[in-house]
Amino acid sequence: MKKTPILLVLAIVLLNGCASVQPEILLTAESVESPRQTPTSINSSTPEVPPTITSFPTPEKINPTSTATTVFVVQGPGDIVCPILLYHRIEDLDTENPYVLGVDDFRKEMELLNERGYTTITVTQLVKAINFGEKLPERPVIISFDDGDISVFNNAFPIMKKLNFIGVGYLVGNYVGASGYMDAEQIQKLAKRGWEFGSHTQSHIDLSECKWCEYQVIQSKHNLEEMLGIRIETFAYPYGIITPKSLETVRNNYRGAMGLGVLTLQGPYNLFNLWRRPIDNGTTIEMFESYLPW
Repeated sequence: MKKTPILLVLAIVLLNGCASVQPEILLTAESVESPRQTPTSINSSTPEVPPTITSFPTPEKINPTSTATTVFVVQGPGDIVCPILLYHRIEDLDTENPYVLGVDDFRKEMELLNERGYTTITVTQLVKAINFGEKLPERPVIISFDDGDISVFNNAFPIMKKLNFIGVGYLVGNYVGASGYMDAEQIQKLAKRGWEFGSHTQSHIDLSECKWCEYQVIQSKHNLEEMLGIRIETFAYPYGIITPKSLETVRNNYRGAMGLGVLTLQGPYNLFNLWRRPIDNGTTIEMFESYLPW
């Protein structure tokens, strides 16, 4: 009997090589120059595990008092028209720095808002209205300041206080108490007057190039809460730059976040990239007026 040889075919598939890391896609790429140099007191030590915050001192919360003509109506849930303005430094300087706005220019802008019947609100009020519906003034506006510059306390606050306006400040963790920036006592004083504060990262770094993205986003929240004794509920992306990774981290740790943009219609679709218009020293009062929806 003839035997037929059996052929055994062995197929070996070798998968070699290492997949290259793909750069994160920028959702917003409006990079801008920082309004002042990084303070020398910044701590660049290795990130720590975020501490657990168990309790907060109760600040003397003073809600903004409306004028007799202000009407509050339920707005939301859903889209809400609310201009959000972005400032950095309010000071009289002979400079071309776009992030330094003269005191008189700032006063004129605030007085125009008051004449037009605008009432200032906080970001958490806007977020609550978008998510669930909330009583808001008919013409709400948010006046925000990034970085925590001392000029906000010395120059912007007195002007806004006379008009019964409140603001929202986005603080860099390592800037608090540094030269040229507000200290904890000044920030707490504003908080007691109804101002709201959020995080602007730990050291004002471009999150698209950040090795410690989670540290910058999360640790800054814990450090500010521990330092100031107030809750930090919202976030502002440095330079308005957002990556998928930073967006996910912010979503998991905050109630809302500030991006950049010229629209005034805010809604669920941009809750973590709220449109915010920068106001710089090249903004005339006519230009400012044209930015307003009412």
